[in-house]
Amino acid sequence: MRPIIGVLLRPNRNLDNQDIFSLNKEIADMIIRKGGIPLGIVPPYIEYFYEKTFETSKVMREEDFKAMQVTLRMCDGILLQGGSEFYDYDIRTIRYLHEHNIPTLGICLGMQTMGVAFDGIVDTVGNLDHKKSDTYVHDVYLRPDSRIAQILKKNVIKVNSRHKDMLDSTNLDIVGYSGDGVIEVVEDSSKEFFIGVQWHPESLISFDENSNILMESFIESARKLS
Repeated sequence: MRPIIGVLLRPNRNLDNQDIFSLNKEIADMIIRKGGIPLGIVPPYIEYFYEKTFETSKVMREEDFKAMQVTLRMCDGILLQGGSEFYDYDIRTIRYLHEHNIPTLGICLGMQTMGVAFDGIVDTVGNLDHKKSDTYVHDVYLRPDSRIAQILKKNVIKVNSRHKDMLDSTNLDIVGYSGDGVIEVVEDSSKEFFIGVQWHPESLISFDENSNILMESFIESARKLS
C-alpha cells in the first residue's frame, strides 16, 4: 500500500494578501515520486490564525492538540517542511511523533524544530555562507555509526544550503556537521525513523542519489505502518 505522509502546513500569505496554510510543491512532488500520498495537516488554530497571533510562545490548548492527533493518527509518517517560523503545535507534534514511534523526517526548519523539541537552541548562522541558490554548496560529514550514514552508506555527502538560522544544541543525537561546524543532521536511532536534515533534499530529488536513498528509506519506514 502507498503510505500516507502527513505534512504540517505553514501559515503564509498569498499574492492577494490572503492568509493561507501552505505546502511546498517540491515536498509534495517528492512524496508522490517515492510512492507516498501527501496529506496536508492544518493545525486547529482558527481563532489564533485570524487574530494574526502566530507566535512561538502561543500555547496550544489541550483540546486543540487532541483534535490534531486525530489527523496525525491517520498518517503512516510525517514530514516537517521548511519555513521561517515554528510554533507550539510544531513542538508538541514532534514530541508526539517521537513518543509513538511514527516515522519522521525534518527538513531545514523542520530539523531545527526537532532539535528544539528536545531542549535545543536555535541561533543565527552569522554569515551568508549557508544561504545560497547553488545546487551543491558544501559537504556534510556524517558520524560513521549514525543511522543516516548506514542508510546512505557514506560518511561524506554534498548538499544544498539555504538557511540563515541553525541549531546550536539539542539532546537528540547530533550526527552530521558542515565543514564550518554547523549542525546538519540530528536523529534518534532507537526509533523506526526519526531524522532531521538541514538541507533541502526535495530540491535535489530529481538527480541526487543521496536524496533519493534517504527519501526511499523514510517512505519504506512509513510503509511498514500502512
